[in-house]
Amino acid sequence: MCLETAQVLCGAVLNLAYGDNPSPTKPPKYIRINSSKIAFPPYVRSLGQRRHPAIKWAGMDRSHFKWVLKHFKALNAEYKLRYGRTDNYTSFTKCYAYLKSIIDLFPEKAGYEIEFQATITHIDLLNPAWSVHKKYRYALVHKFYYLYEREPTWKNCSPPDFLFDDKILAYFRKRLGSPRRKLKRD
Repeated sequence: MCLETAQVLCGAVLNLAYGDNPSPTKPPKYIRINSSKIAFPPYVRSLGQRRHPAIKWAGMDRSHFKWVLKHFKALNAEYKLRYGRTDNYTSFTKCYAYLKSIIDLFPEKAGYEIEFQATITHIDLLNPAWSVHKKYRYALVHKFYYLYEREPTWKNCSPPDFLFDDKILAYFRKRLGSPRRKLKRD
């Protein structure tokens, strides 16, 4: 997932530089964004790939780009934790500093918040006024206690603390009854 995230972020950079024009077949050393001359991103994306909704979304707003960059950093940390590595994932090493240095080139839309859409938790179970993080946590508690057929596992780490939050569990017990399973803390 680190590589794909790097490709999404680099595609967002290319969209900012080229808009709807195709990416050059032979990458130049530098590209222009607004009045800034910056190095060409490490991963080239074709125009078709750059039209992918995830890439368009990542470059639409500075807060989106920052969120995906933060996600990229978290994926790299997870890779190191899960596989017992001390070195960074190759795409992280190639891209992170470059991408972090150009954040300010992306447009900023004031007052915009990223929305969370749960794919398996019914919308009526999540309060629309909750923050994105709260919705995400409640959706995962719902998934692991009520929906999953298999026992969830966490390789080289403990399950997240919020899975054992009495307030969240009480919320679902009131609406859905007893959970299908009990999770164990490691």
